[in-house]
Amino acid sequence: MDLLRPTGSHIAKRSNNPWVKPAYHYEAFRSSPAYSIFTELDPGTHTAHSRLLTPAFSQTRVTAPDAQQLVWDRCNAMVQGMRKYLAADQRREDAYSESTTVTVGLNTAFRSFALDVVTTWTFGHCADSLSSFHSELFEIFDSAAESVTYYTRKSLEENRAALNGAGEVVPCVFSELISSRWQEKRSYTPSDGQIISDGIVILAAGADTTAAALSIGIHWLARNPDLWQQLQDELRPVMETEEASPRIEALAQLPLLNAVLKEGLRVSCPIRGHMPRVVPAKGWNYNGTHFPAGTVVATSAFYGCYNATVFPNPERYDPTRWLPPKHTAKMEAHLQPFSRGTRQCIGQNLTLAMQRVAIASVVYNFQPVAVDSTEIKTRERILCLHGDGTNAMVFAAQTRHLRRALESHGIELIYATGPFECDPGYGVSPFFDDCGPFYRWCPNDPRDVQGRDFTTEEDDLAESAAMAAGIIDMFEDLRYEFGHDDADGENGRDGFVGILGFSSAAAVVAGILAVQDNSVEDLCPAWYRFRFGVLINGTGPPARFPTIGGDAGKQPIEVPTLSVVGKQDQWQSQSRLLNTSFDRDLLTCLEFDNGHKIPSEDGQVQKMVSVILDMVRKTDQCIQVS
Repeated sequence: MDLLRPTGSHIAKRSNNPWVKPAYHYEAFRSSPAYSIFTELDPGTHTAHSRLLTPAFSQTRVTAPDAQQLVWDRCNAMVQGMRKYLAADQRREDAYSESTTVTVGLNTAFRSFALDVVTTWTFGHCADSLSSFHSELFEIFDSAAESVTYYTRKSLEENRAALNGAGEVVPCVFSELISSRWQEKRSYTPSDGQIISDGIVILAAGADTTAAALSIGIHWLARNPDLWQQLQDELRPVMETEEASPRIEALAQLPLLNAVLKEGLRVSCPIRGHMPRVVPAKGWNYNGTHFPAGTVVATSAFYGCYNATVFPNPERYDPTRWLPPKHTAKMEAHLQPFSRGTRQCIGQNLTLAMQRVAIASVVYNFQPVAVDSTEIKTRERILCLHGDGTNAMVFAAQTRHLRRALESHGIELIYATGPFECDPGYGVSPFFDDCGPFYRWCPNDPRDVQGRDFTTEEDDLAESAAMAAGIIDMFEDLRYEFGHDDADGENGRDGFVGILGFSSAAAVVAGILAVQDNSVEDLCPAWYRFRFGVLINGTGPPARFPTIGGDAGKQPIEVPTLSVVGKQDQWQSQSRLLNTSFDRDLLTCLEFDNGHKIPSEDGQVQKMVSVILDMVRKTDQCIQVS
């Protein structure tokens, strides 16, 4: 049962009701063998666990002088970084128009700010992501989640070593959790696994949810320049200089700032998923209905945040709905971004402090000139297919240098995993041995049939059909995840501009582009009509998909394409053979002194990025740099 009314949510989470979390739901959030405070199922253990951890995020702790200094220090660094970025961007030749448009990625900036605060607060050392608005931790979050466990375990070991006299003890969540004095005072001793699991939860939730609320809220505020100016006027008395650091308690007294904060939380609603509980043994009477023991009851913060009765025109960003504050009791009851009761978010005091400081600093120090659209624009996307014996997660790690460079131009790489499980591929061991299972796009190793003419009647139709089915399934999954075809046959709202393939997947990409280039519209859905391709160290001729339709054997393929060839690659002859399948006037070939690998040197990556941007520009669609 879904609960739409907040009163039901309160009942389901009262401490005097033995409601428990259903294991089927929360087991999915476990990032290590031990339970975190979020995934803990036993109410008694959770209470003891919470008693140990909650004081580290109390309002008293958050408003302590050293805590306020940390938040302001990191926020000032963010503002300085944004100014530095803007100054450099003004000198950079604009790649898409004659006039220079200066933009800053809000989510990137706010995510870096939040990550620096959270890592210092939790582990005692700063990620230092604000110097370049990037951190290796972002790559760990996005492509190698298992490495987060290693990072938190290492932080725990460093804090324990310092506590044992091997270094300076830095006050932080971890140093407190392993302190015997802290544990004795709260009558609970956590295992190392629990501490590590807590660290993972704090790290992931603290950075991403804070950044989401800030970036979406500031985006909409920037579309209201009059409101922006009013907030600047309200802030001016407390923000005497650009380097001023007013106390967080003073910011909390500003009505319009609070209204902007609350409306940003409401429209962004960073945590929208259901939080289910199980009705206890005695059953539950709610709103005239009896629910027997074992009934799963769930609620979502989204229901309250977008309740049209409480928030008229809920899709509209309107901070003034929170003014004057004394008339907002009903709205407050429905605004539950941190949940309520004994299982509410322990970090809400810290994130609210961070958001107040960040909003105040950005609004006071910057002026919105123009916002291009009434909608939040997503980045342009390139679909990436991995080689044999890897998977999407491994390929994301292998392409991290290219991904990072393209992100600065508003291009996002999206990774898909092949349909056929296989052994680890070339270059996967030993670095990614623990990241399996591994997959490929063909039922059999395409190098087993190296040299076969894929355009003759000797083609293995069964293998081709299986591979085609896997490709179609992949596109269907992507269609539901990122968008849909519209009636005019154009790309879906969040489609892909290009497709990239490495090693054997380069041949798969070539086959897809051939089908796209030669098929009739009905047999080549608009959803996967890519504007260009990127082939890296291809190992065979274009794969053929006769079951998808069209004559994929027609030569040449008339789609703009970048081909990267490694001069030391043992399959370089196959890469060059693959290039002959494309129109020479539309093919750009880059040869690097590499083996069979993804280019990672700065110079090589920049050359690839330059060609990709040129293909984007020439395909007559403007990139939206967010």
